[in-house]
Amino acid sequence: MGLLKPTNRTIFKKYFHYCVYIFPLVFLCSGLNFNYPKFANDPHYVYLVNSAVLSEGKAVGYIDHPGTTVMQIGAATIAGIHLFSGSGNESKINHVIRDPEKFMGGIRMVIVILNSLILLLLGWVALKKTGSVWLSLLLQVSTLISANSLDHIWTKLSPEPLLFFVTGIFVLTIVLYYFEKDKNQWKYVLFFSLVTGAGLGTKVTFLPLIVIPLIILPTFKKKLGYLLGIVPAFVLFTIPAIPEYKGMYFWMRNLFQHTGIYGSGEKGIIDVQTYFPNIIRIFEINPVILFIVVTGILVLLTHYLLNRNKETNWDARFLCGIIGTFILGTLLVAKHHKEHYIIPILLLNGIGLYFILNIINTIFQSKILNTILLPIVVTIYIFIVGMNQPNKMKAINQDYKAANFEIDAANFLIEHYYPDFTRINYYTFSLNKFTALKFGNDFSKQKILSQLTDMYPHTYFYEFSSDQFINWNQKVQLSEITERHGNKILLLNGPSDDETVKEIRDRGFPLIRIYDGIVQNLYILDSLDYVSNIKDEKYVLKNNVVLN
Repeated sequence: MGLLKPTNRTIFKKYFHYCVYIFPLVFLCSGLNFNYPKFANDPHYVYLVNSAVLSEGKAVGYIDHPGTTVMQIGAATIAGIHLFSGSGNESKINHVIRDPEKFMGGIRMVIVILNSLILLLLGWVALKKTGSVWLSLLLQVSTLISANSLDHIWTKLSPEPLLFFVTGIFVLTIVLYYFEKDKNQWKYVLFFSLVTGAGLGTKVTFLPLIVIPLIILPTFKKKLGYLLGIVPAFVLFTIPAIPEYKGMYFWMRNLFQHTGIYGSGEKGIIDVQTYFPNIIRIFEINPVILFIVVTGILVLLTHYLLNRNKETNWDARFLCGIIGTFILGTLLVAKHHKEHYIIPILLLNGIGLYFILNIINTIFQSKILNTILLPIVVTIYIFIVGMNQPNKMKAINQDYKAANFEIDAANFLIEHYYPDFTRINYYTFSLNKFTALKFGNDFSKQKILSQLTDMYPHTYFYEFSSDQFINWNQKVQLSEITERHGNKILLLNGPSDDETVKEIRDRGFPLIRIYDGIVQNLYILDSLDYVSNIKDEKYVLKNNVVLN
């Protein structure tokens, strides 16, 4: 009797598990080939500068997010690039100042790889624990539901890309704990404390996720141990910012006590006029959050009504924690709403749906439902992501590509037609390394000021809001610049509207536009209309040259 040939169904089952590699691979290739904005100062260069400072073993100067985990990854990447670049005795800080975009690209690449690995690990662990490819795919594809999230994760040097990684580890810990037979083990208290400390050290928007371990850990002693364990874990992941803890405390206090963004505005917990509309806006932008909250509550109520005299099962407990996190997160983010603030909560939507489906299966006790419900949900997710994200991300990518092309075109124009002109950067809007480095230094307590002034001593900025010319952090007069360098002055990326240009002219800085773009506007000093502000008026203009 010959061997039976495998059926198509058998072959499908044999190779179906390889699907868990698809989304991480697509994520990796897309992320590495995605354009990112050159010289974007906020907050990219703040983190780049602090990473460079940390790579030299010095304390960081920026603690607002607090974001120290991002700086630690950045510092390690900078050290690695510097080590293998053959830069000789040049310091790492000077190397970063000389070629910042090289290091920006390197750090971004490392973070994209890390996030691809956590996406792969999520799918692989879920597959090993359950044998369900569908659960693995749900945990993976649910992280891709927001184009805004993908934009931040692939292009930004900010807390959000690392929040993706930390939240992925948090979900992984939930999965491991859920399938653990002995849920009284203290090691999970330690795991949850460490991950929560890392999340809070990355950004305060991770705070709502504290709710989940508090609900799912079985005893009061373990809940208390978890809370107490967060403190040393937070310190561990914010070691570079320990000298700035006092400033961090006041920053957090102001966020809570003031209604405006970044701790500004009137005193008060919330601004009623914006708070409730922000809640609605969060649900409009992220309908999956509203769906899970409403559906989850209905499923839980049904479960409790049908099981009044029975012990609450673990699915219900886990779902309670996730719904509580969604509600608390929405209420917190609505105070100062920005779309990327919701990322840590949004990344829990897949695991939340999994527990909803489990409870539904328990309520109806139907083998058919148990077999088809999860595949249907995963298929819907794949359809939504496939229909929406490619076009959205393609458009975002094209915008970055076009902006970068315009930056390169403007730089080509400057280098070939105005090489001998003294450049003044329109602060903070100029998209070049000098403005970006100054922004990073300004928000890092001037940590690299001495290196900047040594390497680029004659670098000038014009700040419209204060009507000041600045040589790094030293105020200067336009007359001092023209006295030193002549009247060949170029303003980089000045204002795009004529009204602002007119106001600048009225202030004594007359300009002529030589390049009109979307992200770049270049001007030269109208030397014929320029009048020096030197009080003794001993300087006069003649043929574009200041004469004594």
